[in-house]
Amino acid sequence: MDELHQQTVSLLSFQSIPRAIYDAQAAYNLLSGVGEAAKVSLARLEDRVRRHYEALGGGRWPALALQAVAAPAFHGHTFSIALELERAVEISGMEEALSGSRIDLVLEDTDSPSNLAATGQNDVLVRLRPIQVGRNPMQTSRFWLWAASDNLRLYAQNAVECALDLRKLRPQGTVQ
Repeated sequence: MDELHQQTVSLLSFQSIPRAIYDAQAAYNLLSGVGEAAKVSLARLEDRVRRHYEALGGGRWPALALQAVAAPAFHGHTFSIALELERAVEISGMEEALSGSRIDLVLEDTDSPSNLAATGQNDVLVRLRPIQVGRNPMQTSRFWLWAASDNLRLYAQNAVECALDLRKLRPQGTVQ
């Protein structure tokens, strides 16, 4: 965040920008890569998301179409995910499958998930947009997901939950 701030200040004062972390102009820019010398890698991020998706799905979930993009947001994550299922499903069934703890399914276009809307939220905001393929408007095999989360809050929640779980593993009584 410090480098993003310094890039912003440098750009507004017409000075050269720092490139220690991003190796590219990340401020006021959308990037699908941040340079070879960057300390962060969008390709590694995409690989990690794919590995986690495969591990969670155990081969049962459809192939994941994913492209990470670096955007000039000081905190928060947003995701655009295309899903294509083997067969058409009821849209309401897909909405039900996405509903759960830590996910807030946004049903209105006016409340589109964004890093700003997700700030301070405990859940990941998810907008499901069906892509009509066949004649039945209530079923489809293709969907776009647009999601946003407050990364700082989710990291903090995860840390607290890990600490509580570790506390349960702590031996009770005296150690001899």
